[in-house]
Amino acid sequence: MLSWMLEENIVNFVKIVSERVGYNADEWDTDAVKFGLENTKESENQWFQYPLIGQITLELSYASGSNNIIHVRGDVPAQIIPNIQAVLVILQVHCAEGETDDVEGLVVDAFKSSVRPKWLLGCSPAECRRSYFEYSKILKAFSDMEWRDLTRENNRPPLNSDLYLLNEQSLQYFYPAYLIASLRDWNAIWVEQIQRMEHEGWVSLPASATPLQRELQLFVLRVLGARPDAPAAF
Repeated sequence: MLSWMLEENIVNFVKIVSERVGYNADEWDTDAVKFGLENTKESENQWFQYPLIGQITLELSYASGSNNIIHVRGDVPAQIIPNIQAVLVILQVHCAEGETDDVEGLVVDAFKSSVRPKWLLGCSPAECRRSYFEYSKILKAFSDMEWRDLTRENNRPPLNSDLYLLNEQSLQYFYPAYLIASLRDWNAIWVEQIQRMEHEGWVSLPASATPLQRELQLFVLRVLGARPDAPAAF
């Protein structure tokens, strides 16, 4: 057994895991899974199997459970199990009506062990002193701030084009605050900020990022439709 998800997220699940194996699921696939689920029941061991065949093959089976959930099991290559389980964790709380509190909570938990860099800028302290006016605005914005401080109450991380002045470690550290702000404020301004941070190379998750951290990043980008190559937003 891999895990479970809310019933309303079955289409999202099929599309997301298809992408992870290099297969572009369409309505034929999602309709086939939805139709197949009608005669399933996890408590009676009645399952519907539907393979997703891309660069690797996923032999996934689905069964309806109590309280509007769907159970998922299958023959999955070991290297992709953590990603699929991370997707399921997100789809256990994602609400199609647009409420994002529970997804925001996942972001907080997933990045809670992040350590704030001692030096924030992409230049040396000496260079900063020589051009302090150039760096003062961005330093003031993040001065003595933990990334979680920028998500509390009405706080938001700064929206400006000076973020490229931060070093990569700082951008990685503060990035979760931008993910949460983007979820809360369904606004083109935040879409643009995330788009710039992601696609202009300002920030990328480190190699040590967990599967849940990576899937949350991709999930937020998909929800916002911020990536030009992203499938239709949920």
